[in-house]
Amino acid sequence: MKTVYTMNRVLLLIPLEFLLVGCKTPNVKAPVTILEDYPEPGWRMCAAPTTAMPPGQVFAVTPDHVRSPVTRIPVAVETNRASLPDAAISRASSISLGLLGNWLGAGTSVGFRGAFNSKKTVMAGAKFGQVEQETIQTVDVMGPLKAAISNIVAGGELITPGAKYFVVLEAYKAREVSFYVSREDVKAANLETDIKYIAKLDANFTFSSGRIFTLKRKFDIPHRVLYLARPVTLPQTGVDNSTVVELGNLVPTELDANSLVEKESHP
Repeated sequence: MKTVYTMNRVLLLIPLEFLLVGCKTPNVKAPVTILEDYPEPGWRMCAAPTTAMPPGQVFAVTPDHVRSPVTRIPVAVETNRASLPDAAISRASSISLGLLGNWLGAGTSVGFRGAFNSKKTVMAGAKFGQVEQETIQTVDVMGPLKAAISNIVAGGELITPGAKYFVVLEAYKAREVSFYVSREDVKAANLETDIKYIAKLDANFTFSSGRIFTLKRKFDIPHRVLYLARPVTLPQTGVDNSTVVELGNLVPTELDANSLVEKESHP
């Protein structure tokens, strides 16, 4: 179903799963992937922990997977304590070392990437701690969203031909995240030396080793770790000549954190 806004009326058709999203712990069934549809369908993992990407953020993704900020919709955001189910190693996801390095702070807080420059992948589970959920009301965002997108089109400010536009509706923030990686994968990717080196340089990063390596990163303030976004159509003319902006549904391959490249920081 779609949310449709016109200048003359608002027609709000929200699927049942969106009505059920709140402060509850999501009921996740195996297999769990931390990159896609975790904790529920439509959710995506951020490319790195961030204080940007709040609900109301509009961004564009070009055909070559570059994500660029567009605008932020002024809308009230509700924040509540929440929890996320563990994505244990038995339900691991394939994650690129570059993406894992972004999450562990390699190349940012310590200025070192080492093996995390590799295009190799490892299987990783995850656990998020001290979680908060941010939500907005879809009906509140549609009017400002229509105006913002219409202004962008009218001003010729489209990011690039073929870009797709999205708006963030919900997000999870956390104060810490732990990744679980098997010793075999750590060894195969030559990660152990670099993990120890980063731990010496960054007090917010710790690890424990054994059959399973636990790589833990803490944040001084809550960082957004997961977000729920929906595609935004460019303005169309309705049957009554009104301007129509619609929200669509994500397809499984959209917004994969492994493939997205951030062009710049979000406002």
